[in-house]
Amino acid sequence: MKNLMLSVLLVLLAGCATNITLLDTQNGSATGTGFLQARLIEPYRIEIELDGKRYAGDWTTLPCDKETCLSKYKLVAKAHERHLKVGQATLTANDGSRLSCEWVAHLPKVDGTCRTPEGKVFELRGAE
Repeated sequence: MKNLMLSVLLVLLAGCATNITLLDTQNGSATGTGFLQARLIEPYRIEIELDGKRYAGDWTTLPCDKETCLSKYKLVAKAHERHLKVGQATLTANDGSRLSCEWVAHLPKVDGTCRTPEGKVFELRGAE
């Protein structure tokens, strides 16, 4: 019984991951990949590989107002609305480069954007 409880606790702390893709807004091509990891408690983890760099950081959730979330996920059942999340993160690469991301999610679906300080914008998409 003790081993079972420990196993369940480890699974909850490890969380689950959703694969994400960054798309170039100019041509729609996939330019980066990564994952969002949700655990039992915040902060959660996000990592993205883009242009040969690994960006990583923690992400947090924000309150999800109906206008923001339901405009993206209109067909979510009322009972599942509580699973809609607004996420945001500032990721950093080893060389100090930054990537700022915001999204609305009903995991594993993710819909958002990431921006470089220079103004380059990428669409952020999750598994469907």
